[in-house]
Amino acid sequence: MLLSVIDYIAIVIFSLLLGLIISSTIYDLYMERNLCRPLFNKSWYNSTITSNRFSDEPTTLYLAFSLHRNYSDLLKIEPPSSKTIECFYGLRALAVFWVVAGHRLWKHFSEEPLKYTGPFSEFVTKVVWNNKYAAEVFFLMAGILVTLSTLKALDEKRVNLLKMYIGRYGRYMPTLAAILLFIMSSFPALLVDGYLKKYFESRTEPCHKYWWSSLLLVQTYVNPTAVCIRPTWYLSADFHLFVLSPAFIFTVWKLKYKAFLLFATVILANQIGIFVASYYDTVPNDLIYYQTHFRIGQFLVGIALGYIMHERKGKHHMRKRTQCIGWIVTILVFVSIEVIHKLYQEQRFVKSLYSSVGRLAWTVLTSWAIFVCHHLKSGGVVNWCLSHPVWQPIAKMSMSIYLIHEVYQSLTVANMEAALSLNSAWMIHIIGGDIIASIVFGAVVYCVIEAPSIVILKCLLK
Repeated sequence: MLLSVIDYIAIVIFSLLLGLIISSTIYDLYMERNLCRPLFNKSWYNSTITSNRFSDEPTTLYLAFSLHRNYSDLLKIEPPSSKTIECFYGLRALAVFWVVAGHRLWKHFSEEPLKYTGPFSEFVTKVVWNNKYAAEVFFLMAGILVTLSTLKALDEKRVNLLKMYIGRYGRYMPTLAAILLFIMSSFPALLVDGYLKKYFESRTEPCHKYWWSSLLLVQTYVNPTAVCIRPTWYLSADFHLFVLSPAFIFTVWKLKYKAFLLFATVILANQIGIFVASYYDTVPNDLIYYQTHFRIGQFLVGIALGYIMHERKGKHHMRKRTQCIGWIVTILVFVSIEVIHKLYQEQRFVKSLYSSVGRLAWTVLTSWAIFVCHHLKSGGVVNWCLSHPVWQPIAKMSMSIYLIHEVYQSLTVANMEAALSLNSAWMIHIIGGDIIASIVFGAVVYCVIEAPSIVILKCLLK
């Protein structure tokens, strides 16, 4: 097999990465266990780490690629803190598992007919198939977090938009670029040997043509029907909304709760636009799902909730009766929308209305759960489940899992030897295997690419 230019670039870059990992890990073990002298001159080393100018940046950079350090940090359980929203751990983990499970059914079995047997199998399928709601959880959390951090910066008069944008872009790019380079090289071809080999080739073909739009996070507008690595549509939408967020956050910081009227107007106009586009079929459903301007409603709900949490610091009391009413109302609204859609989904009006308000209703329900669990310090078993420390490692590497699971599932589909007939047992078996494999590969990607890039980015932005 002849090597292409991309193959040579991939070999060089991944070889350099391997060298950094080995040297950094050895240095970390030497320094931690004191097995021998430091690799550097003793006097220079001591003067460097004790100088005020450098503090701990040099040693931090030396250890950035250490597998030992990154793996330990991944598994480290942080104690409860008022600065963290602990229920986000469970939400992130469950949302990314939902994405992995749904993509197995939604896309990766689309080449062959699915056969479901039994009512339980059908129920599980319907739940998993609605994994579109997982994206709303990510948008909601992103809106809350950027609002809390920006409002704090505004209060302290230290807002730096350029630093914000570079930090956000740099958070995605190393992991995305590494996975993109792997897909564009010939390495995946060595792993594909099934009758659906052409399926994998069709999935990776857009990467060779539109790799630049993926790196610039504009693929949902430049080439929306030929996105390279399908899940990256979320990175594009999230970054676009992040860029727009200071305008909305500054507005609510100045106008306070009066800005909610503006938010409601924008959300209403956006949902009406979605309804019209769906009803008259002027925009394909994929674009309604992918493109940023159709997602602004969920993000604004996150900004509004973030502002409420910021303004209500120290005010954690709400009557149990009021909390119960809140749970009942939000759950009933969401369930009613789902039931109406189930009963009348063939009618164009109902289908379009569901496209407009279904995801927004789920966002409101999730935002209520976050408000009760984190801000009111209540929520009972829901709060206990979402805030359990077991979710912390999964939450830390959720982005790596989100990006790498697409590659893993595409490779498994390309290596299929026959169509699958799925009952509930087989469905749970396959999806469970996907989740476990995604965790393993996600941990590898996190330790060798994502974690080092976070350390380097923090040092550069200091």
